[in-house]
Amino acid sequence: MQTLLTLPMTLGYGYAYSEEGVIGLESGYGDYLFISHAHSDHIRPIKKRKLLSSEFTAKLVYNIKPAKKLKNIEYHNAGHIPGSLQISIDTDGGKIVYTGDIKLSSRGSIKGADVVECDYLIIESTYARMVHPSYDDVVHNFKKFMKKKGTKIIGAYPVGKAQEIIMLLNEQGTTPIVTEKIHEVNKLCSKKIDYVVAGTDYANEIIRDDFVAILPPSKINRELAVNMSVAFNKKIYTVGITAQPWAVYKYDKVFPISDHADKNELIEYVERANPKMILTTHGDDIYFANLLRKKGYNAITYSKLKR
Repeated sequence: MQTLLTLPMTLGYGYAYSEEGVIGLESGYGDYLFISHAHSDHIRPIKKRKLLSSEFTAKLVYNIKPAKKLKNIEYHNAGHIPGSLQISIDTDGGKIVYTGDIKLSSRGSIKGADVVECDYLIIESTYARMVHPSYDDVVHNFKKFMKKKGTKIIGAYPVGKAQEIIMLLNEQGTTPIVTEKIHEVNKLCSKKIDYVVAGTDYANEIIRDDFVAILPPSKINRELAVNMSVAFNKKIYTVGITAQPWAVYKYDKVFPISDHADKNELIEYVERANPKMILTTHGDDIYFANLLRKKGYNAITYSKLKR
């Protein structure tokens, strides 16, 4: 039997109440602004609010220190990218958890997300329809391909994916060339990684032979590969690091390394968190809410709270 959908007075769309004020959950509301991580689709203007985030996110995005953690809130590892956090808020109406983007399984030295038991769970649904292939298998194939002769241009987001790929390349003795933006992010990471910044004397020396470079995905296309092949008089492979199906048309080779939970991991999180109510957000939120209701959970899309 389907449970009636009920919400505490302490939770609304984009905000939750705490003892010390209203917390905006990556939204325009509140006295405080919680930002789960440094990807552009989660960043909001801080305005006159106090920032709740990791030190990494605060420094990279806003160039400030985050506010002191409030009473009755806790941060939890999200396993998504460096500095990514979930937030839990203890209120009179029950414990609220906002996950941001999460990844349950660990990836090399990147620890998977904590699962937080709660009463009300606001959970991402980016890959709620997909089941990702084995991480170990994908990484094995990636490293095998990277040993092939030829220059490789890898498309990876400057925050998160780039650092993960640099670590994988370093494990097999490869030092990639990176953009200035990736370099700025790398400087804030606690883990030491080896790379060369484009345009430096060392980078100009490396490109005389086969090399590996990492660029933002938006900078890579077929025309770039052709122009570089002509300029360097060598085969240029474009490599995508994404689970998005469209990527097979953009790159010569794609490796579905994802920093998001897939359908099985999302369901596992819900089962272990055991909430009274689930609010799905981002990506396939409608699909995931319907799937959870079929499994007997009290679930709706987070966006319905706008009404």
